[in-house]
Amino acid sequence: MQKKVIKQVHQRRKRVMQSLCEIERGTALTQAERNIITAALRLLEKDPRFGYDNPPLISDLLTLIENPPEELMRKAYTRDKDKYLAKVESLLETLSALLDGDLGEVFSQQTTTPIDFTGEDRPTGVCVDISALSHGDTKLEAAVMAACWEDGFGAIEAAHVLADCGLRDRLLFLAVLDEFWRVLAGPGMVSRVDALTRLTRTVGTALVMITHTVKDLESLEMDFDIMKAKGFIERAGALIVGALTSDEMDKLDSIIPFTRADKAWVSALSSPAGYDAQLEKPGPPPGRGFFLLKQGTERIPGHRFETVLTPTELKYQWHDTDSRFVDATDAGYAAQTAKDNAA
Repeated sequence: MQKKVIKQVHQRRKRVMQSLCEIERGTALTQAERNIITAALRLLEKDPRFGYDNPPLISDLLTLIENPPEELMRKAYTRDKDKYLAKVESLLETLSALLDGDLGEVFSQQTTTPIDFTGEDRPTGVCVDISALSHGDTKLEAAVMAACWEDGFGAIEAAHVLADCGLRDRLLFLAVLDEFWRVLAGPGMVSRVDALTRLTRTVGTALVMITHTVKDLESLEMDFDIMKAKGFIERAGALIVGALTSDEMDKLDSIIPFTRADKAWVSALSSPAGYDAQLEKPGPPPGRGFFLLKQGTERIPGHRFETVLTPTELKYQWHDTDSRFVDATDAGYAAQTAKDNAA
C-alpha cells in the first residue's frame, strides 16, 4: 500500500507540473522535457529536505534542473553540461515564467489551506472560490482550476487509502467542476479530463461538470479534442439543461436524443425578460430556475423541474450575478419617478 501511495503522489505531482507548464507555454511539452520533469521530481521526493509537511516548490524543481546531478543529465542523454542546458533551455524558461507575474503569486509558495478529508473533524464540503482572480486572465484561471482539481482528487484518494487500511470510515464524494469551459482549452487538458471521467467510479466519486453551451466544446482547436469533449456528454448518466436556444438544442440532440416537446420547452426558456407593468420595470426572465433532467440515451421525455432558492440564499444574494444591473436600473427608475413626481 505504501508503494502504491508513493506512486500515486508522484503521478499527481507530475500531472500538475506538466499541466501548468503546458498552460503557461500554450503548447505541449516535448517527450524529453516530460522525462526531465519526471526524473527531477523523483530526485526531489528522495531529498531529505522535503516531506509531507514540506513538499518541494516549483523553485526547487527549477534549481535542480538548472544545476543537474549526473543522474538527471543522463535523462537528456548527455554528460556535457552545455549540451544538457541547451536541451532544457526552453523548459527552464517555462518554469521561470511560472514563478513570475500572477502565476508566480499563486504557485510559488506552499499551500496555505490544504484540502483534508482525513482528519476527525473533516469538512462535509469544500468550495474553492476563484472569483478573486482576474476574469481576463484565462491562463491563470485555467492553471488554478487544473491545480485545484488535482489537489481535490488527491485529497479524495487519501481518504480512500485510510479507509482501505481500516483507519477511517468509508466516504463517498461529489465533485463539481464549474466553469468547465475555461480549462478545456489548455494543451492536453481534454485528455486529462477524459481520463478523469472514466475513473470516478473507482474512487467512489460522482462528477458534475458545468459549462454554458455545446459551442464551448466545439471551439476547441483539435477535432479529436472536440470529439472527446462531446463524449463527456454522451457518457454522462444524467444531463441537466436550461434556457438553451433551438440551435444549441439541435447540437445536443445530435449527441443525446430529446423529444420534440422537450426541445421546444427548453428553447422557450431562453426568451428574454419582458416588461412587468405592475412593477413598472423589466421582470425576471421567464426561464429563470427551470431545467430539464435528461437520463439515458433513448428519445423519451425528460423531467422538468424548477430550482427554488432558500430564504438564506436570497438574503445574502449568493447566486445573484445581476446585482449591478438591478442596482443601476432600480436607481434609474427611482430617479425617473422622482423627476415625474416633481413635474
